[in-house]
Amino acid sequence: MVPLIEFANFSPQGTNLAHIFTNAGKSLLAQVGWSFPLTITVLLGFFAVLIGGQLFASQEDSDRLRRTLGFTAESIAAAGVPVMVYVSVYCLTSPKDWASLITVVPAFGLIVFLSLQLGRFNALDDQARVRELCKRIDQREKRIAELAPIAQRPLIGAIAVNVIVLMATHVLLAFGSVQVLRALGVPLPESSPQTSGQLVASYVGVGVYFAVVAALLAAALRSYFADLSRTRWVPLLIVVGLWVLVAGGILIGLTTTADLNPVAGGISFAVPNILVIVSLRQPRRAGRWRLLGWSLRSGAASSAARTLERSRAKYADDLQVVQERIAQQKSQPVWRERLWAMLQWRQSERG
Repeated sequence: MVPLIEFANFSPQGTNLAHIFTNAGKSLLAQVGWSFPLTITVLLGFFAVLIGGQLFASQEDSDRLRRTLGFTAESIAAAGVPVMVYVSVYCLTSPKDWASLITVVPAFGLIVFLSLQLGRFNALDDQARVRELCKRIDQREKRIAELAPIAQRPLIGAIAVNVIVLMATHVLLAFGSVQVLRALGVPLPESSPQTSGQLVASYVGVGVYFAVVAALLAAALRSYFADLSRTRWVPLLIVVGLWVLVAGGILIGLTTTADLNPVAGGISFAVPNILVIVSLRQPRRAGRWRLLGWSLRSGAASSAARTLERSRAKYADDLQVVQERIAQQKSQPVWRERLWAMLQWRQSERG
């Protein structure tokens, strides 16, 4: 006990930890008189709600209600643990209030018992798990069927092809746009000459930009295809929004920098970004232009389909295990049949 007391009297800031615990416990003990009975009443009400849900609600709604109330009950019991710690410290250090533990501990024990009983409903029984697994398998099979017509190329290959096409488009437009406009007699501002090293550095930077953009957008689109939740569009929207902001900033910089030709810079950067949008949107169905089979959409769909197929196979294996366990339980005699068989065996032994 002496080391424990010395630890309670120590803190790096010089504050007495025992004083903090006792003050908190004193305040909480005054609230336990109404909060614990209310909590017990609520937990008993949960049982009544569960019984009513079994009688009047559908099976799916009943399962969802059982899991929700079970999780809530476990959270209530967990929230009461620090309360009991503070109250126990206070009662053990206060001679006039130590007897309060005689009533507080059993009340909290009842709360824990009821919460544990309700928490058992948080886990799915075998029949409910079969329904849930069948639902997940069906969702994944439908999504795989939707992605199959456009899932034509691997994701890494699609990203590589897109980066090559975007860079080739950028280089051709950077040189060709100026020549075409001059041939048409369009007056263009003169840009300062660049060395070969500056040109290589600029093209490497543009290539890195297109590679990062293609990879991030493809990953976000893949997540959008593979996710079956209602909020699956949020990551894709965030990535697209960031891309638009960055691309817009670069485009403004290219068209306003005095050292560069704004026409060549703007066209050679804007057109590849438009092609990125096309790559994200196409193909919408199979058989449309062979080149679109290498789009980011096709690669993302292919990767998402493989991910969904792996999860579908996993859930199918889990479903088989659960169904085998249900069949095994049905084949085993219940306790009444076992008791009746044992009594008959005893009678046959006496006879």
